[in-house]
Amino acid sequence: MDKIILTFAAAMAMCFAACAQDKGEKRMQTGNRPLVVYFSATGTTARAARMIADITGGTLYGIVPQQAYTSDDLDWNDRRSRSSVEMNDPQSRPALKDAKADIADYDIIFIGYPIWWNRHTAGVLHSEWE
Repeated sequence: MDKIILTFAAAMAMCFAACAQDKGEKRMQTGNRPLVVYFSATGTTARAARMIADITGGTLYGIVPQQAYTSDDLDWNDRRSRSSVEMNDPQSRPALKDAKADIADYDIIFIGYPIWWNRHTAGVLHSEWE
């Protein structure tokens, strides 16, 4: 839990740094178009993404699986749970519900996703956005 809080604190620090102007105002510099993309199974990452979008004036875009996660799906004690299977098999990724965001319209992109079991899974979203 401490690593999650530390991750969000680091994201917020980066957000504040990106928003800082000479006058110290908390808004994006003119011409910057931020996009805040997030994936959240329980709502924790969604709350952090909303805070970043509010601070930066960015567009919020949630990555939503076609089939929502249930509490059974997220039971990491069950090796056959959906989250356990997806975590252990890089080829096992959920189908997405919505169309892809047009990231070419944005100058800055913040990406938020849960880090289950304290394992970094960068690249999981990369293949979805190519």
